[in-house]
Amino acid sequence: MRKKFVVTGASGLLGHALVPYLAGEGHEVDALFHTHRAFSGMPAVHEVSCDLMDGEASAKMLDEAAPDILVHAAGLTSVDRCEESPDLAALMNVTIPERLAKWCLIHGKTYVFISSDHVTGGGKPLFTEDDPAEPVNVYARTKAEAELTVLNVNPSSIILRTNFFGKGPKWRKSLSDWLWDKAASRDEIPAFADSFFSPLSSRYLAQVITDMALSKEKGIFHAGGSERLSKYDFALKFMDFFGFDKSLVRKSSMSEVGLSAPRPVDMSMSVEKIERILGRSMPDILESLESVREDYTAHG
Repeated sequence: MRKKFVVTGASGLLGHALVPYLAGEGHEVDALFHTHRAFSGMPAVHEVSCDLMDGEASAKMLDEAAPDILVHAAGLTSVDRCEESPDLAALMNVTIPERLAKWCLIHGKTYVFISSDHVTGGGKPLFTEDDPAEPVNVYARTKAEAELTVLNVNPSSIILRTNFFGKGPKWRKSLSDWLWDKAASRDEIPAFADSFFSPLSSRYLAQVITDMALSKEKGIFHAGGSERLSKYDFALKFMDFFGFDKSLVRKSSMSEVGLSAPRPVDMSMSVEKIERILGRSMPDILESLESVREDYTAHG
């Protein structure tokens, strides 16, 4: 059934994959952007300039758009910038999601909020949805607070924790873009052997978001890949898959870099809950890499 979607952060990494996927599935999409237009020439996509920090203007825009489903993918995602600007992080990552959740509640619309694997805190592998969040930095704290706030004001919300990769727009590079550029230039690639996650391609994540948005589910779900990998192992698999020289990858540690904000050591997530809901397995890393093969080989 054709639905009307509004997607915030449409010109970001996730929006870059989600908006075309929704349009390809026959849905109508209002793609919200603040700085960059990204979807000219897509007849099913209507690009809308919107400053989400302006609550009144945002509400008016939503009233006019009248979506069936609102996917909130925008936010302040730079971990270090959140640490430096906690008030801005709170506004963008907590206040705005709360406003949008309230609008969806009042108007009876489906709300999908994109959260982060950073909330896990890194204390244990394969963190589950029932484990308490243990954020270790400002970014993670704002995301964890937003999850609670969103569910408090709108219990029917769908919250998806994730960590994804894929071809991004020229103004917003992803982890895999960084790897591709480094490998193509034959530069050394330092990769953390002590940082673990459950990576999922943005193309697969777009499908998961759509399926969950069209479901009758609510609550928190882990939208990640089926494998727990270190950043080092991910880099090796990426290099091997695309035929690059794996000797360029150097095993490194987070302690070597001197990051300004602490990072969780293990952000890997159990995906058993969402697999039960979707009735299928989440993809392994090779499946995720295969899904973005053409993005890199055709435009690399």
